[in-house]
Amino acid sequence: MTKQNMEQVLHEIDLTFPEGSKLTMTLADILREEGLKEGLSQGVEKGKVETLSEIANMLLFRKFGEVPKDIKEHISNADPVALQLL
Repeated sequence: MTKQNMEQVLHEIDLTFPEGSKLTMTLADILREEGLKEGLSQGVEKGKVETLSEIANMLLFRKFGEVPKDIKEHISNADPVALQLL
């Protein structure tokens, strides 16, 4: 939903319902909460990938010594499922 669509919906609510501002705030609160949950979920996923990348690099270092920079980059860009399989 675009910002313009959202503004139109909010305007229609205000015109249709006398208590529209309360409903609008509730809608805004719901959308805000959903956005926060989505952001938190993405942050947690990113943290998992970074941790898995660090562990993979550490294990490679312990086994083979210094890990080349290009290999480290491939690991940091790897799919989380692939990192879990290492």
